[in-house]
Amino acid sequence: MSFLVLNFSKKVSKKQMWIEALNNGKFKYFERYRDPLTEKLKKVSVTLDKKTPRAQKTAQAELSNKINKILSQKTGNNITFSELYKEYYKNWSPTVKASSLRGTTAQDRRILEKIGEGVKAKNVSRRVIQELVNEMMDEGYAYSYYNGFKKRFHSILEFGVRMGYLETNEASFVKAPKKVKTFEEVQEKRESYLEISDIKLIISALRLTSRVEHIANFVEFMAYTGARYGEAAALTANEVDLEKGIITINGTYDRALKIKTTPKTDFSYRTVTIPDNVKSIIREQLELLELHRSLKGDDFNKDNYIFFTVNGAAVDLDTVNVVIRRAAEKVGITKHLTSHIFRHSHIALLAELGIPLSAAMDRVGHTDYKTTLNIYSHVTKSVKIDIVKKLNEIK
Repeated sequence: MSFLVLNFSKKVSKKQMWIEALNNGKFKYFERYRDPLTEKLKKVSVTLDKKTPRAQKTAQAELSNKINKILSQKTGNNITFSELYKEYYKNWSPTVKASSLRGTTAQDRRILEKIGEGVKAKNVSRRVIQELVNEMMDEGYAYSYYNGFKKRFHSILEFGVRMGYLETNEASFVKAPKKVKTFEEVQEKRESYLEISDIKLIISALRLTSRVEHIANFVEFMAYTGARYGEAAALTANEVDLEKGIITINGTYDRALKIKTTPKTDFSYRTVTIPDNVKSIIREQLELLELHRSLKGDDFNKDNYIFFTVNGAAVDLDTVNVVIRRAAEKVGITKHLTSHIFRHSHIALLAELGIPLSAAMDRVGHTDYKTTLNIYSHVTKSVKIDIVKKLNEIK
């Protein structure tokens, strides 16, 4: 009986099974195979009580199973999805920040639960993935979330392709369907920024309460620099040069670990010029820091954050969001606000001032022009009014 020919770049030569009689009266059956890694011939064996044609058929089947199992393990074509995920995670996790790991936890858990423990990676088809994505859409998840779910599948399976475990990435054929948006939803997306007049109203409302003065400063800083929450929260005295009128953004605040870490992307490293009002805010915060240290000791705010609480900790995002929403309500602003709207508002302000798109991208640390361009394409009310005035002046 001949051994099967495996589908490798070098085909295994056909070898005959042979039998050796043992001293105990039993028979040992052998079969050779070529190791795909070393390309050397190796052998497997099975011991049976008899040497009959029936026994030989049984031995041949068992030997073939043994060889197939060994070769499957060595080439990875029998790897389960959960095994593939573990190998992927081991290679991927050291390359990303702790916040990114936390951000994928829920998605990864759902993926592993839905696929199951013993399912072979090669059997995770595009139809299976598409059904899971559609299921999340039907359950009411936001597009960004179930699209991210699909992207996680793609990353895991792409690793499998690169490692030679899979021939194709089935997630490449999957689409995350988008629901048709209402007019109100489209408008809300387009108006994801505030007019400078609204920003001033919110800041004025914040300054009416002395205990949130530091948040008023924090908000004004974001609105006039375009810094992300994490970048503003992580800014230290060492990264400020008031004489030159610049700040250096080289990190972000990790809320879970409560430490400063590397920024969101490589492009996020940047130097930003600051206007006079931001210089005044920073001076005020530095003076406040010195006052607190004179009263509470040099260990107060030992990380030298520019923006800090009465306890010396970095400004908390949840607190900022709650405080600005209350201030917005007081001045009649009904939009759902988060700190990120001040970053978008800064980009809108740059558009209103006629700053070139590339310069705006560099200032706010955007790598994808689409994000900046989306805001540039929906300029603020004052610009739209100015357009009408100029059109009316045409004779």
